[in-house]
Amino acid sequence: MGIPSAITLARRALGALWILSLAVIVLLALAANLGPKVGLEVFAIRGGSMAPTIPLGAAVVVVRTDPAAIKVGDTITIRADNGVVYTHRVVDVQVRPENRLLRTKGDANAHADAAPVPATSVVGVVRMTVPLVGYLMAMLTTPAGLLSVVAYAVALLAAVWELEEVEASVQSERRMRRTPDVAHA
Repeated sequence: MGIPSAITLARRALGALWILSLAVIVLLALAANLGPKVGLEVFAIRGGSMAPTIPLGAAVVVVRTDPAAIKVGDTITIRADNGVVYTHRVVDVQVRPENRLLRTKGDANAHADAAPVPATSVVGVVRMTVPLVGYLMAMLTTPAGLLSVVAYAVALLAAVWELEEVEASVQSERRMRRTPDVAHA
């Protein structure tokens, strides 16, 4: 592989990485902002209680579900009275005349959670897990993280532009070597 083709390959790879990175960020923004309007939400997993099924740093896609449809074995995301959001598996369902209570447990925990969860606290059922994306989501919620992602995108784009310049220069140099000088009389 010659120098020009290696430069072209590197430029194309970095360009594809830039487009892929941009697509991931746009998809995350769309999921976070439009998802709740269509009954789904995306959450970053910030604890290890569901490992290895759902690893720390994963993102979970949660679909709003009728509480009556939730059954033992479902992995659900709960918004507690204090605002804390967590994801655990349903290990027992208690139906009472006044409400429906769910006993939950993290897969990595030895025991079920101390208090049952009212079905009204359930955000929804986990339908998809995407490893590592939760880290990116958490990073995008801080000013330093957002600045880092912007700096990454700018640096990647600058590298693509620089490789385009090098590629054009090498191609120009090759054309100059192939074109014989013609003396005019």
